[in-house]
Amino acid sequence: MIDARLNVMAGPGAPDAAVPVRLGAARVSLGSGIAQAAHAVVRRAAAEMLETGTYTALAGGEDYGRLNALMGERRSDG
Repeated sequence: MIDARLNVMAGPGAPDAAVPVRLGAARVSLGSGIAQAAHAVVRRAAAEMLETGTYTALAGGEDYGRLNALMGERRSDG
């Protein structure tokens, strides 16, 4: 156990969130990791379109209906 407040930045190769929490981490954060992953998809999709004219890098993205539903949800805090 760590006798101090600990915040952990998670990412590829890091242990799953249960490990630092078990060791006493107060917070496990993804930091800029989500934005970095999104930028990588943008780069791959643009390169694929320019090189092959295809769009397979976009597979698995959220559809507009789901995104609109998420953006339309009301927050309970205000």
